Amino acid sequence: MTDPITEVENLIWSVLEQNAAWTDMVRVGNRVKFTGDNPDPGLDVRQAADLPAAFLFHAPFQFNAIGGSGTATMTANFTLAIESGEKRTAGVGGEVVGINRLKWETFRAFERWRDTAK
Repeated sequence: MTDPITEVENLIWSVLEQNAAWTDMVRVGNRVKFTGDNPDPGLDVRQAADLPAAFLFHAPFQFNAIGGSGTATMTANFTLAIESGEKRTAGVGGEVVGINRLKWETFRAFERWRDTAK
C-alpha cells in the first residue's frame, strides 16, 4: 500500500486520462509524473511533439496538529502546470492546441468524475 497523498496524486492523473479529449491533446510521453522510478521525469529538450506537456506539482501542504478531540488534519494541494509553447490561447485550427481548450477539458474531466463518483 502506498501513502494517501500518492494515491490522490495518482487519482488526479487517472481522472485526466479518462477524458479522451484531454489525452488527445496531451500525449502519453508529455504527461510528466513524479510518482515513478525516474528521478528526473521532466522533458529536457522540447520539440513540437513534446507540447503541450502537463506537470503535476505539489503545492502548499498544511498539517494541523492534534486538537482537543484527538484528531489531526492535513491538506495537500496540487498544481497542474501546462506548457504549451504557444502564446495564442485559443489555438489555430487543428494544428495548435490552445491552452484555453486544454483548461476546459481539464475542468470537464473533473466535473465528469465528480458526477460519477457520487
